[in-house]
Amino acid sequence: MNFRALALAVVIALAVACSRDPQPSKSDIEQAIAAVLPAFARVSSLSVEAIQNMGTQVEPLWQGRFRATVKVSAATFASDGADNGVVFVRPVKQQGDSTEFFGKSISRLYAGSWRTSVEFEGQRLDALGLPGTAFGPGKLIVRGSKAETTYLAEQAERQRRASAAAARQAEEQRIADERAGQERERRLRAELTILESPDCIEGEQHLSSNSQRSFVLNPKRSCWTPWLVLGSQYYTVTETGNVLIQLVRSGTIANPFEAGPKVTWNANDVQKIRFKSLGREPVTISGSSAEPVGGFGRRQVAERVVQGDF
Repeated sequence: MNFRALALAVVIALAVACSRDPQPSKSDIEQAIAAVLPAFARVSSLSVEAIQNMGTQVEPLWQGRFRATVKVSAATFASDGADNGVVFVRPVKQQGDSTEFFGKSISRLYAGSWRTSVEFEGQRLDALGLPGTAFGPGKLIVRGSKAETTYLAEQAERQRRASAAAARQAEEQRIADERAGQERERRLRAELTILESPDCIEGEQHLSSNSQRSFVLNPKRSCWTPWLVLGSQYYTVTETGNVLIQLVRSGTIANPFEAGPKVTWNANDVQKIRFKSLGREPVTISGSSAEPVGGFGRRQVAERVVQGDF
């Protein structure tokens, strides 16, 4: 009697087993989850809360809903800025911390085994953070740590020193510029003294571009002034009385000529100019580098000045 009952139970179990559709196991789903997890995380527990065949017996398509607990094997962090090769991070997980994920699985039967894919709902894998080695070979500083306090203090001191050095450099430059200006003023006064002197002091004085020079030609000076070497293509000369003017044009000293009170422009081939008093009265001579105005071209300017000679 007992033998018959046992045989009947086996037959019924085989019949039930044969009537079930093949379905993925919990292990299949766990392996699919593990495949998408980073190397520093593993599934510590898994609960398949529902599973159903949405296909046919020939083409089974099992969809499941699961809840998985994932544990990290190392401390993890999230990036929080960088500065001069230093990477700042914020702590996310401590080693051994767990995170719960919910999701769905889809399994298809292929060549006698299950191909399973998973999709997480709500929380993403980014929530696990990244281990320190994932942020590259640079120095890693955790926000809120003593290392951050030390680093920020060092940077502040470095910035203070840089600002102090820049201030010193600016002051040194200001002093150098002031001294250079004083030297230019001293040199200009000396040159003007020579130009206005009754003594015969010759030589050359170089006029830079956009420079101005004004002096009084002493009628007691019996010789020429020093040559004024022009630093610009055009040079304006204004006299308050008659003087002798001599030019160097294209490297050749031209014949002196007398010019009265007027504004004159030199042509572009004039390199030097000098003046000589006629011994009548003091004459103020003003000169400045400038472009010609009033629509005069170089040839028109030259003809206007000294009947083609200048």
